[in-house]
Amino acid sequence: GTTQMRRGVDPEPLEKARQMIKAAARTAARHHGRELDAILSGFDKEGSGRLAFDDLRRALRRCLRIAPRSMADSEVLAWCQALDTEKTGSLSIQEVLNFVDFEPKASQPTGSLLSDAATEEEAALDSTPSGREGRSPKSS
Repeated sequence: GTTQMRRGVDPEPLEKARQMIKAAARTAARHHGRELDAILSGFDKEGSGRLAFDDLRRALRRCLRIAPRSMADSEVLAWCQALDTEKTGSLSIQEVLNFVDFEPKASQPTGSLLSDAATEEEAALDSTPSGREGRSPKSS
């Protein structure tokens, strides 16, 4: 039932969230030159290194383009609550990065991206057959 949400967390929705966020973060890095840590930091208005669940949801929707039909608000809330072991109503940016297991290409405190790293990543993707999905030139 739904009562097992907090204690015995169902790993399936968490894995779905992990895969979706990881894929969306890769796309954002490739197309917009912004790594996940920088995206999340942009929603950290107080500079505390923590994001309220609602801020995380907005980051997923606006910057990572994860639509509600792909991951409902209730699913976002469920994985936030599952990761929020201290029940603070927020997650540290590092907790989210650890959850997604996302290694930024530029591990600088500013969160800025090295353009060489993005170019190397795209070159690596271009050299693998699976990386050739819909690579039409865009002017944005």
